[in-house]
Amino acid sequence: MIKADEVFNANDFESIRLHIYFSNTTTRTEIRDPKKNELVEIGDKWLVFELPSKCCAKQHSVLIEITRSSKKSERGPKDKPDKEIDLLSVTGKVHHVQDLGEDRWRVTIECVQFDETEWTSLLNMYSSRQAEIEQFFAAVKG
Repeated sequence: MIKADEVFNANDFESIRLHIYFSNTTTRTEIRDPKKNELVEIGDKWLVFELPSKCCAKQHSVLIEITRSSKKSERGPKDKPDKEIDLLSVTGKVHHVQDLGEDRWRVTIECVQFDETEWTSLLNMYSSRQAEIEQFFAAVKG
């Protein structure tokens, strides 16, 4: 009998885990617990997040910092396992807010100021992950 762990690698099914830090510079408030913030869509110079309700309003200025946990290969011998790698820092304006219920909002941020290289790296990270998923499904189909 074939064992699942001989065929599948559990790491292949792990999605990209980002840490999203959200600061509303208009109201001088922030959501520092990244578990409460989720990136749900990336567009052409805009980002969509699911955030706790009442964190912002249309036209508010915000600062978004996106990081990810480091991989073992990226850590030095003295680095902690939870070391974070900076991916993108964005200054933006709240363009749209949608109430999702259950104290959650979907917030569209127009990206006003950011590093183009960091932006491209974030897009490439998601593109390569999508390619890996497509390759996996093609292999499963046979």
